[in-house]
Amino acid sequence: MVRGFIHSCCGVCTLQCTPLIILARSQVCSLSSASSLLFQQLLFIAMVGPLHGDPFWINLSLLLFSLAGFLLPGYLYFHCRNLAKEMQAKDGPTNQERL
Repeated sequence: MVRGFIHSCCGVCTLQCTPLIILARSQVCSLSSASSLLFQQLLFIAMVGPLHGDPFWINLSLLLFSLAGFLLPGYLYFHCRNLAKEMQAKDGPTNQERL
C-alpha cells in the first residue's frame, strides 16, 4: 500500500517537473520495462509448473528467439543487393562497360 502511494507521488512530481517530450520517452521506457517483467513472470510460472523446474526449454526458446534477431539484417542485405542489381539493369550499361 505504501509502495503504491510513493510511486504515485513520484509519478505526479515527474509529471509536474518535466517537459512532455521527455516524459513521453520515459513512459515508453517504463512500458517496455513493465512488459519484460510480466514476460519474465510468465516464464517463471511455466518453469515451476509444467516444466517441473527444468529451464532447458525456456533457455532454448529464448536462444532461438534471440538468434532470430539476426534474420532482419540478413534480409535487408539481400534486399538492398537485389535492388542495386535491378537499378543497374534498368539504367543500362555504364561508360566503362561500353568500352
